[in-house]
Amino acid sequence: MRLIDIRVLTLCGLLAVSACGRNAPPAGAEVHAGALRISAATSHATPIAGVTGAGYLKIENAGVSDEVLLGASAEVASGVELHEMSTVDGVMRMRALPEGLKIPAGGHVELAAGGTHLMLLGVKRPLIAGEKLPVTLRFARAGEVRVDLLVQALTADEGDHSGH
Repeated sequence: MRLIDIRVLTLCGLLAVSACGRNAPPAGAEVHAGALRISAATSHATPIAGVTGAGYLKIENAGVSDEVLLGASAEVASGVELHEMSTVDGVMRMRALPEGLKIPAGGHVELAAGGTHLMLLGVKRPLIAGEKLPVTLRFARAGEVRVDLLVQALTADEGDHSGH
């Protein structure tokens, strides 16, 4: 085989590998679905399997109609629920949001630690810092949207959901 043939084959192979990854956004990257822009998608590492984890992200709605995040799913968990945390009379409370979470037209919501978040129930394996965790969000209007949560190391000052 001539030298130029090897270079052409190598270049073609690199282009093919590059093209294969274009459909899957990088972990934590912005994802667009119609009028929605989803960003800052993260989770925290879990020490063991069988515990709960959490997912955080920001959803912006540039549309003229309200949207509703109805729920989510992830292969790594037996279930995913929308949860809201609040403090009432000095006691932290958590409740599921079975009716979903409204994203107002022209507005945004942030799912964050200490507030509304995705609760990953029955995590089947430890979540490792640095990995990307595929999650499918289910919206009333936009349908199913896949995002990758970037798993971050749990620091000493952040809460751990393993006790839920």
